[in-house]
Amino acid sequence: MAVNGGKAGSASRSASAPAGAGSRRLVVGTNVIITVALAVALVGTLQWAAHTYGGRADWTSSGVNSLSDGTMRLLKGLDQDVRVTSLYFTTDLEEEDQKHYRKAIEDLLDLYQAENRSRIVVKSINPLQDHAERDELLKRVRDLPELADEAKGHVELIDAFKNDVAKRIGEWLQTELDTIRTINGAGVSGPLESLAQVEQALDQEQQELAFVQRDVEDAVTGEAPRYGAATSSISSAYRAVKDLMDRIAKFGKQEVARNPSLPPEAVQFFNGAEERSRALVETLDAAMTKINELPSLTLEEIMRELAPTSNAIVVETPKTARVVRFQEVWPAMDTGAAVANPGFKDRQFRGEEELTSAILQMTSETKTAVVWVRYGGQPLFMGGFMPGQPPAAYAAVKESLEELNFGVYEWDLSASTTPPTIDPPADKTIYVVLKPSPPPPGPMGQPSQEPPFGEPHRKAVLDALGDHGRALFIAGWAPGMFGIMPSEYEYGDYLRDQWGIEVQADTILLRATGVEPGKFQFARGFQAMTDYQLGDHPISEGMAARPSMFPLVAPLKLAQERPAGVDVTPLVTSEEHEGVWAVKDLNKYREQANKEYIVREPTDVTGDFVIAAAATKTAAGDAKDGKNAEGAEGAGVGDEADTTAKLVVVSSTEFASDAVASARQLMLTSTGLAVRPQNPGNITLLINALHWLNDRTELMNLGRPIDVALLELPEGPEMSFVRVFVYAIWPAAALVAGGAMWLVRRR
Repeated sequence: MAVNGGKAGSASRSASAPAGAGSRRLVVGTNVIITVALAVALVGTLQWAAHTYGGRADWTSSGVNSLSDGTMRLLKGLDQDVRVTSLYFTTDLEEEDQKHYRKAIEDLLDLYQAENRSRIVVKSINPLQDHAERDELLKRVRDLPELADEAKGHVELIDAFKNDVAKRIGEWLQTELDTIRTINGAGVSGPLESLAQVEQALDQEQQELAFVQRDVEDAVTGEAPRYGAATSSISSAYRAVKDLMDRIAKFGKQEVARNPSLPPEAVQFFNGAEERSRALVETLDAAMTKINELPSLTLEEIMRELAPTSNAIVVETPKTARVVRFQEVWPAMDTGAAVANPGFKDRQFRGEEELTSAILQMTSETKTAVVWVRYGGQPLFMGGFMPGQPPAAYAAVKESLEELNFGVYEWDLSASTTPPTIDPPADKTIYVVLKPSPPPPGPMGQPSQEPPFGEPHRKAVLDALGDHGRALFIAGWAPGMFGIMPSEYEYGDYLRDQWGIEVQADTILLRATGVEPGKFQFARGFQAMTDYQLGDHPISEGMAARPSMFPLVAPLKLAQERPAGVDVTPLVTSEEHEGVWAVKDLNKYREQANKEYIVREPTDVTGDFVIAAAATKTAAGDAKDGKNAEGAEGAGVGDEADTTAKLVVVSSTEFASDAVASARQLMLTSTGLAVRPQNPGNITLLINALHWLNDRTELMNLGRPIDVALLELPEGPEMSFVRVFVYAIWPAAALVAGGAMWLVRRR
């Protein structure tokens, strides 16, 4: 029994072994499946959370994976829907660069949508394949209110041509032809040669009219009606018919006078030609006058930019649309060498600047005028067209301001003491006041016949500002009538007495390099300040990553005892530095010009110098507890309720001119040597100052500041999140997954 029982037990264990192995494999397999499922679920949850809540961090020093603060504020503050559609094409035959262009745009649009998913819709369409979606886009754009309304005048003239005028022209042509053929048919000696010539011209014009009718019909019935092309064809047809009528009348008079043997019927035909066409001529004249007054159609400009391979971006609002062209987003890089067909590496990416500018212009309901005030001198925005004519000093600046929805105007006080008419009227006007130019010398070196800048001109500017004015005064050091002796600053007493800011116009800051203690050398550009510090103010915050240069600086002195209600904040300063000092008598350094080194004159001054400042002036009783120029900035439009006046002074005469603000230099970039802006901070200072004066601080610092390809992890909230995620969140997630596996295996 024992033996039998033992054998039975052994047999039982042997039989159960395969069943136990299979069970373990099932458990292990189940564990693997569950582990994978939990890992996938965890990753999926994290991806869903990132997509839903838009958590992003950009760790590149150039910010290429994020939007600028100004753009983000603009997008988050949108009060209307914005649709952005990329038409960057895809095809098997495309060049490699096309993939880079398309990917960059798609990434940029993702960033835009992530900032405000409730207002921004983005989409990418391949115009070579997605025909239905492209047709839907075109129809949607055609039906937008502003674009549909602007074509009403064109449509009325086209309908008048199709339904009335073309019929009248045709009837006139046919009547003239019938009359000529009747006269020729009754002639004994055959058709008259003079009438035959007229008949041929009328017959040809009849054929031309039929061609124009077909062209007009084709233009207005396509997927994108070309109303401008249709009205242009109609206008050409009207001119041709009028010209034919005039030629027939003149030819008839000459023929009647030359050939006394003409039959009476022919004489009657020629003599009555002008009268028979009079009513139709009046109709054609009135129609052509209306056609000449028609505006160019934005819709047609948009449609021309939407060719299937144009790589365009369409921005739509509920009212209108705009196309951001490929050449605007990807301008050719200035490398100093001619490139016939620049590729991806030969272009710079301005996607954010151009797209944000389009959205800003389309969504802004207000318009601000910037009036540049000068006295004499050359026009600021036009020049360089004629030989010997100097280029415009602020043409590029004007273009930059118009892209930001500012209306730019020029006021020459020497021509008028009345401010220019702002058309259309602006919601707010900001004045940029330049230092007056001295009158030009008379002929043969005689004194100028033009009056100099005087009290009537100064009063006109101050009256325009009033008690609630917003102005940017561009001051600085300038030579006077006697060589390098400085001139006075014409608005100096106003800034000193009303704002507590004194422009030390008799002083210029110089920059030198020390060679020995107390000995210096002037290098090129010694009169331009490039070593400076930025104040704690929203205007200057955006300049941190943008180099600037301030030539011909006359330092500002900020009064300790300021006028009531005035608060002043330095924007740009030059802290005490051995190589920077203030000079009152430049003649002393002219005497040292030929020496091996120079030494500072006893009358020179060292120390801290203010280059630019911002000021606010509150009305009596309106000053808020503890609220100063820095504390009131972020409130946007509401600032105006607390502040009666704002002012910015930059004491560098040429800091905003194209020659300085748009200067370019050869530098090393991520793609090699390229020509880049030398002083991008200058235009940033100007634009930020205007936004601050306009109470629109949320629009400051639009676009990318610099072009740098280094990848770094800066200290701050983003880096702290990385550490927490690596050291805590991810290990905790792994621990949760492991705990779940342990519970499953126990069961």
